[in-house]
Amino acid sequence: MSDQTIGAAVSDYDTIGGGPAVSAVVNDFYVRVLGDPQLAPYFEEVDMARLKRHQVLLVSQVLGGPDTFARGSATRRGP
Repeated sequence: MSDQTIGAAVSDYDTIGGGPAVSAVVNDFYVRVLGDPQLAPYFEEVDMARLKRHQVLLVSQVLGGPDTFARGSATRRGP
């Protein structure tokens, strides 16, 4: 048996490397999106730091990581 089958189940979030891995994938995704001449105009007036934070929280929760997205921290609007 592998270590993953003994004891607590390991989430997909932990398996891929947790927060740093999710952040890296989200950053890479938006580098590619913003580098696409057809997609980039849709993001011209978007707060990219906020959008990336929101996306990291969402993907993290979907993969079994922290549930901060569901608690509303990502959906609160700032000034």
